[in-house]
Amino acid sequence: MNSHPSPSSSTVAPASWRYVVAGFACLLVSSYVDNIRGPLLPVMAKDLSLDHRSLGFALAASYVAAGVAVSGLVHVLNRWSERSVLLVTSLAGMLVGLGAMWTSGFASLFVLSCFTGAVISVLGTMSNVLVLEGTPSAWQGKVLAGLHAMFGVGSLAGAALVAARLAAGDRWSNLYTIAAPCFLGLLAFAAIGMKRAAKERPRTVQAASLAPAHVALVGLFGLYVVGEVMTSLWLSSFLVEAEGFSPEDAARFQARYFLVLTAARMACVVLVKQRSERLVLTLALALPIAAFAIGRLGAPGALVFMGLYGPFFPVMLARASRLYADRWRTITIWTIVAMNGLLAISTAGLGALADAYGIVRAFHLPPLVLAATLVGLWLYFKRLERNHRNFS
Repeated sequence: MNSHPSPSSSTVAPASWRYVVAGFACLLVSSYVDNIRGPLLPVMAKDLSLDHRSLGFALAASYVAAGVAVSGLVHVLNRWSERSVLLVTSLAGMLVGLGAMWTSGFASLFVLSCFTGAVISVLGTMSNVLVLEGTPSAWQGKVLAGLHAMFGVGSLAGAALVAARLAAGDRWSNLYTIAAPCFLGLLAFAAIGMKRAAKERPRTVQAASLAPAHVALVGLFGLYVVGEVMTSLWLSSFLVEAEGFSPEDAARFQARYFLVLTAARMACVVLVKQRSERLVLTLALALPIAAFAIGRLGAPGALVFMGLYGPFFPVMLARASRLYADRWRTITIWTIVAMNGLLAISTAGLGALADAYGIVRAFHLPPLVLAATLVGLWLYFKRLERNHRNFS
């Protein structure tokens, strides 16, 4: 592997605001669908008569399907344009939005979870690819931070809508149905708005293999995302069962958690410089762990500050795109694959732990994963220093 990154077509191709807009829209829609699942888990468990183990298994299946779908992008994006992938995925997303209306038990929930996992994971991956393709390298860090703030916006909107609609007595499946016209909007933008831009841009072709340094980075990303996603997925269930919240109040609390996550990422757009990125990455892991500890010591309101891990993913991804400019897309895709594989295992495991030992003990797993990520981050930087290489 070369010690200095070679230029990729993402850094030499002209910037395209249409690609950036598409990327932001992808993450906004996918984060809404992704993060209504957590606040809805207590309601779905009651409505479908399912225990934690069954819910965890259905969620695990969604991550397996997501990993399989995203792994295909390594080769698909070397042959198809980003626009073509977005057209197909948006169409599949419309089916997910409408399919929830026919979910009545574990079997149909299992199918819905598989389709949901595949769609939101491909869209999430494409959001990063589109933004990195459409943004000049000098601006990628700030634009990625803004992009991942959209994750917080979509998640916040989802949690707020869940709280409002459940309070109004609405059925949980209607929260999925709301997403169908959003996917239709994505489909229309890809079909019309991106048509000319896609013809004018050269297709980026990158190697599908990973060197050991890339694998270590993928593992680090995967660990972090497991900690983040398990927190957002199970926070409402923890609040309902451990703190006596109603599902509506838990959804409102989770909306505040997503507000913290969004604010932390938006702050990165303005404040984060390359020289301070290592400190930001460290604090993005240490502060949520501290917030969890304070929350468990009798101040549950502190749990909203677990959202302070928000800057980690975009800042780390921007650094990776600078260091490995010739394989940034491959690293991003394999990161999502690894993430989904780890999430499949951890989500099923947390559901089983919750049934066996209670959600209070099981919910210690996400901060433990964040602590492991913090150790991994320290080891990775030490390795870079030993090789006389850094991200700056």
